[in-house]
Amino acid sequence: MAHPSRGEGGAAPVPPAEVGASRTEAQGCLAVASEAEAARFPPPPVTRAPGPPPVRMTPVAGGVLVEHTLTHACCLKAVVTSHAERGTATVSESLMGNPCRCRCGSTLRTAVALPPGRWTLALDVTDSGGTHRVIEQDVEVR
Repeated sequence: MAHPSRGEGGAAPVPPAEVGASRTEAQGCLAVASEAEAARFPPPPVTRAPGPPPVRMTPVAGGVLVEHTLTHACCLKAVVTSHAERGTATVSESLMGNPCRCRCGSTLRTAVALPPGRWTLALDVTDSGGTHRVIEQDVEVR
């Protein structure tokens, strides 16, 4: 189910009722309308020290919250879809639009509706370089 990604801050999105459906909130560069606003969200500095993981999957009431911190070309928008079947849930993030020449940082927070049980959760990203799997891990939904 596709949902537009807009907004900054606030409480985490709540999973919808339909299994496999999702709600997404964009924070940072993906939530702004212009290249000038994107400058407020520079990409994180590159360091040798390990930082926080770019993807966190946290069980929540009614499903799982997927938080993905990413660096990307400015002036893009995100469309996020999800589906679930036979113990596997997949979140697909598509970065679309005409990229500007700058780089910026964003966080996509997607709440996926899943019933209790053990799930394999995958995150795929599609951008100008194609589609790639960012992570696949098992989560326990209570």
